[in-house]
Amino acid sequence: MYFLKLDTQAKSCHTFQRKKQVPILLILILANFLQTRKYIIPVIVGGVAIFAVFATDNPILRNVMGLTSFFEVKNVVYLDYLTAYPFASVVNITLLLTGLTLFFLIKNPTTKVKLLYLYVTVGFTLVFFIFVANRYPALKYASHIFPIFIMLYIYLTVLFTRISGKKWLTAIFAVLWIFSSLNFSSKYFDKNFGKTHPSFGNPSIAYQTLLDRFDPKNEVILGQYLRTYYLRGLGNKDRIINMRSHREYSFPAFWKDINEYGAGWVVIETRKLPHMDTKVLKYIIKFFKKIHGTGIDHTNIEMFHFNREMIDESVRYFRSVKTTE
Repeated sequence: MYFLKLDTQAKSCHTFQRKKQVPILLILILANFLQTRKYIIPVIVGGVAIFAVFATDNPILRNVMGLTSFFEVKNVVYLDYLTAYPFASVVNITLLLTGLTLFFLIKNPTTKVKLLYLYVTVGFTLVFFIFVANRYPALKYASHIFPIFIMLYIYLTVLFTRISGKKWLTAIFAVLWIFSSLNFSSKYFDKNFGKTHPSFGNPSIAYQTLLDRFDPKNEVILGQYLRTYYLRGLGNKDRIINMRSHREYSFPAFWKDINEYGAGWVVIETRKLPHMDTKVLKYIIKFFKKIHGTGIDHTNIEMFHFNREMIDESVRYFRSVKTTE
């Protein structure tokens, strides 16, 4: 009954009637809630079109699918990227969660639709970039959605002040917005694009360790997107194995290589970790010795050393696990 009432009110709202183009996710939600032909027909047509694209094995679709992982990654850093402004992340997240209650408190159907649009957009964005997008995390990929988050924050603060009717609450939000705006460029961009961000590695530091300790006669280097400029003094380049990209380097290939050579180094840029096969990455982290990278320094180069003893230890571990099962 509630949504039937909302449908009647929405039809009478000329502002909403003029909006002929709305995002597909919003159409899906409205079709489910309002149960009207205006939204059900586009959903059916869109569903048939999407099925046709998948059925024809479109090459463009294959390229796009190669950049998605479907809940195999957890780039939670996007939550920080998109909720770090205008206020502290915990404040913004609280504001977003509390703002959901406004959908049930506000009577105006146009305001409800605006809120629905903004929440659907930011919600889908967070889920997609955190759990689906198979690229190294960077604000630049979600920068086009950042203004939508700002719009929602502004809209929520305006609605909260209107509903409360308290001048002191309006004054608090006004001061917070002024302060955060003055503080925005100096700290936010430095945090997300500064020298310590994963997009800026320090190969000159990490690679020097490789040059100093690499044994070209007995070791091999497994690298992904290696900065060969820093390896000019390495000598024998034949001992470098390319781990390729987009999870093309499978665990069987990895297992064959490390057993064939028995000892060596694994070098991956921190920002490129999502490109690694999940099984390969988990194995490296569990059994190899970490020399540089997350948790050790700010080189943003994940560097590991391994030898035959570590490989044999992993074999014993897997056998013990299999035995207990």
